[in-house]
Amino acid sequence: MASRIGRSIEKSRARWIAEEVARAVNAGKPVAVETVDFSDPNRPKTCLEVDFPILPINQIAVIEGNAGKPFYQMSKWWARRRSSVFRSTLLAAAMKAPDDPSEAAKAVWDVYYCNHQKKGALKHLKVADIFMGGGTTLVEGSRLGFQMYGTDLNPVAWFVVKNELAQVTKEEVEALLADVEAEVKPQIMPFYACDCPRGHRGTWTQVSTGKAMGRDFDPLALSLEERKDYRYEGPEIIYVFWAKHGPCQVTGCGHRTPIMSSPVRAVKTISVKAWPHKCPKCKGHYDIEEQDARMAPGVSLVVADTEERFAVLDKWLASTAPFAGTTRPCLRCAARASARRSSYRSSCIRSGSPARRGPTARASPTVAARPTTRSPPRPGIVFGQRRCASSRFEGLCRTR
Repeated sequence: MASRIGRSIEKSRARWIAEEVARAVNAGKPVAVETVDFSDPNRPKTCLEVDFPILPINQIAVIEGNAGKPFYQMSKWWARRRSSVFRSTLLAAAMKAPDDPSEAAKAVWDVYYCNHQKKGALKHLKVADIFMGGGTTLVEGSRLGFQMYGTDLNPVAWFVVKNELAQVTKEEVEALLADVEAEVKPQIMPFYACDCPRGHRGTWTQVSTGKAMGRDFDPLALSLEERKDYRYEGPEIIYVFWAKHGPCQVTGCGHRTPIMSSPVRAVKTISVKAWPHKCPKCKGHYDIEEQDARMAPGVSLVVADTEERFAVLDKWLASTAPFAGTTRPCLRCAARASARRSSYRSSCIRSGSPARRGPTARASPTVAARPTTRSPPRPGIVFGQRRCASSRFEGLCRTR
């Protein structure tokens, strides 16, 4: 209950921040900018010919470069430019410059996040990109409402841009991917099937008969057409690396010695601070972790039976204890967590001296099981000038 309340509050706060930011930059506001008649040789200058908001555009281009818009990730394209630069350039090239030249850059920036399609002020303008490449110009121009045309000698560029601008539904894409997987997966799966280093083995099953094949079954001996009748479930290869070998120089030997002493190049782990604790309701022992120690938060979490129980702190430094023997929350702890949120007013600071039971470090490898190894205690936590509202932190918190 407490965690649901916390998520609801955080979601509302995030939505409020997003709305305020959108209001500040006029995001989505319908506008109709004034354009020029490009067929008139005596036309007035555009904003691009007078000034350009290079500083703010540069700032958002840096952010975009670090994140990457999902739209442009559908296909790899070399030297793809920032879409924010194209959007602002197209706007500045179409807008009539104000009478005051010093206001030209501001005029472009003020309408950068606005909705230009709704009022259709730009729909009569035609833009051609004769070397369209990955299609950033066409995409951003279409979003602004221009009539966009593009050409390229590279057929791959044409195919990429055609699909970027295609109007499809999510269901259509998922159906297409399912058809591709059904056709291709049986043909290439023999190259990805493997035995897990922990001893787990996969199983090949003949679809037509439902018969599980034995360990002597060789899927590579089947033809491409025959492989469609077999399904594999089990460990799969994720990455494949070329490993160099040195051939023996002795004539007739032919022995190949691996250059690398071990195929293991790196082992990735996650470290998270954790405090041992005892639930005042169920009297069960568990760890309070500072943050969620997960590498893939989008997949199901599996915790080994040998692992200690744990709870994760939220942004209000509250957690819900697992009930002994089940995964149900301890209601008393949940109620205290809720009360703590409303009464807690102090900020946390790091203390130079260790508390009576300081935090310890927990390392979690790439597999879902959590090891119980710990490092020496670290400095504890001080909660301002008062004792924290919840007794769940007794023994961990100190007053100054």
